[in-house]
Amino acid sequence: RDHVWEEDVAEITSQVILRCSYGTLNIATGDVISFREIATLVKALLNQAVNIKTNPRSGSMPHRGFRPFDSSATRIAFPEFRFNSLKKWILENRKQK
Repeated sequence: RDHVWEEDVAEITSQVILRCSYGTLNIATGDVISFREIATLVKALLNQAVNIKTNPRSGSMPHRGFRPFDSSATRIAFPEFRFNSLKKWILENRKQK
């Protein structure tokens, strides 16, 4: 999955409105991270004994388990904008503990 901060969605939307921009944009970071990887990073952040439970998949893996979005139009239209990285935020907060 490509997880996007809601503040980033609001900022890009504001920029589109302020610049009277038009066209199609994928509001996406380009950084794909699984829910399992997020759970593992949060577990490390908490630095506690946490069990991550999984359930067997009931159907086939959609998109072969990988679904990146092309965010190049967003980067071209708003080159100064940088998406917040969930992975980076978790890792930085782990270092602060």
